[in-house]
Amino acid sequence: MIPAQRGLVRAKQEDRELDLRGAIAAKLRSTHNTYFTRDSRALGAVLAVLLSTAAWGLCRLFSGRGAYMEFGAMLGTIMVANVFFVIIPAQRALVRAKEEDREPDLRGAIAAKLRSTHNTYFTLPVLFVMISPHYPITYGAREYWLVLIVICAAGV
Repeated sequence: MIPAQRGLVRAKQEDRELDLRGAIAAKLRSTHNTYFTRDSRALGAVLAVLLSTAAWGLCRLFSGRGAYMEFGAMLGTIMVANVFFVIIPAQRALVRAKEEDREPDLRGAIAAKLRSTHNTYFTLPVLFVMISPHYPITYGAREYWLVLIVICAAGV
């Protein structure tokens, strides 16, 4: 394959990746007006149940340190997805609306604020998981998944 062909193949792959990212972002944008974006307590309750179940399940599958690492990776992925698929697009839409001298649509901004608040709540558990390998008492407990859930609840 000559270099020009490799560049063309690489460009097509990048286009596919952008199409996939755009499709994911469009799907997430279509969820801005759901019950959970209007009621943060309901979303918080659902997230609490899902994260508690995930913590319990991960602690059954992996050792303490491994479960904590997987849980931290899961929270970090949620935080990054909140930023890249909700917060940044909403900010760009607000800036674009102001540049065009039109009234901005606040639904995206409200959803972005909610996701930003969730990222703030996830900060303590993520930091805890990051330092937990240095403190074996956290993951060496008999029911170490409860320690993880309690620390996550303390973040709220």
